[in-house]
Amino acid sequence: MEHIFIVSIVIALILTVTGTLIFIIASTFQTDEQEYVLNKQRTDILHEKLSKALDMCGYDLRLNEPYGRFMIDVMIPKYKVAIILHRHPQTLAKKSDKKEEKLSTLLRRRGWKVVEVKEREVMKHVHQAVLKVQREIFKQPSGS
Repeated sequence: MEHIFIVSIVIALILTVTGTLIFIIASTFQTDEQEYVLNKQRTDILHEKLSKALDMCGYDLRLNEPYGRFMIDVMIPKYKVAIILHRHPQTLAKKSDKKEEKLSTLLRRRGWKVVEVKEREVMKHVHQAVLKVQREIFKQPSGS
């Protein structure tokens, strides 16, 4: 009888631990998904705010434009200007930093002007972000 009691306690403990682990794993996946949704919403807000400001200046824009295996946040094809939005440092992964660096290098090699704009510039001072883009558009090529 005592043996059955011990076995039932062991089984209960195993089920409790297993249930707890499943809950922790499920919570982790849910958090990652929620974080992805929040980052996507934040990125959409940045794109919308910057694109509206540039559109008011008369620029023809493309958002989230594929470029090879990369994605350009905002581009102005007429002037060969690519705008890369840097998210808040707390939401940036080192992997995305390296990816953005590779994209910048690739674009510059192919004759594009690359403007890197920080999230806070767009959110707090969108006019300064627009001026940054305009300076790059009208900058004379070196050697002219």
